[in-house]
Amino acid sequence: MVFETYSQYYDLFYQEKDYQAEVDFLQKVAAFAPGMSILDLGCGTGGHVLPLAMRGFRVTGVDMSEGMIMQAQRKAAEINIEVQFHLGDIRSLQLGKTFDGVISMFAVMGYQISNDDFYSVMRTARKHLNIGGWFVFDAWFGPTVIRERPETRVREILDGVERVIRIASPEFDPLANTVTVHYTVIRLAGSRVVDETHESHPMRFFFAPEVAFFAHQAGFEVQKICPFLNADQIPDEKDWNVTWVLRAV
Repeated sequence: MVFETYSQYYDLFYQEKDYQAEVDFLQKVAAFAPGMSILDLGCGTGGHVLPLAMRGFRVTGVDMSEGMIMQAQRKAAEINIEVQFHLGDIRSLQLGKTFDGVISMFAVMGYQISNDDFYSVMRTARKHLNIGGWFVFDAWFGPTVIRERPETRVREILDGVERVIRIASPEFDPLANTVTVHYTVIRLAGSRVVDETHESHPMRFFFAPEVAFFAHQAGFEVQKICPFLNADQIPDEKDWNVTWVLRAV
């Protein structure tokens, strides 16, 4: 399962991610207002859940990684924020209640590499939404992935006195519309290897017509497609990350 070992390094590598700006963006594209109930499918370590809760939203987070959920719960407790977290599979989730909005951010939908899985999460979102509610998610944009192709990337971060090196090597499959990112994470104390982790993350990229098709089948209308964090533009082949805003009908 992805993120079971990699989860311990998740917050370290994404510590510069501006979740407050992303929540600003969510409130703009979907007209989310404090007091609304929000379900976060694939909440990870709580990056969006916690700032939403701090702004007065009633938030529920779901993730299938126990390591991620444990970190999210710990962070919520540290700042004394009340959030409900559930360990579960977002493809088959049944909470028995509905929400004003559903989000699934940071390429969670891209991990749904089969049509069945992608549609199942669409249906999960719709089942948990009130009529007129919003479903917002982001994913890699097909035209850009085809045009630019992902490359191997290496990043090094200091963690106290130790160094953590992440190597991300992509494997492109144009027939499946996927890129499998092979991660190697090495923790070093001086020149000594303290730990080495390997995980492979298959990621799907999407085109607007296929998302519109699945959205319609699941009971949504596409309200907006825009570059991530840029609500006023239309995506082009230079935008890697694109946001879809769907409305439940």
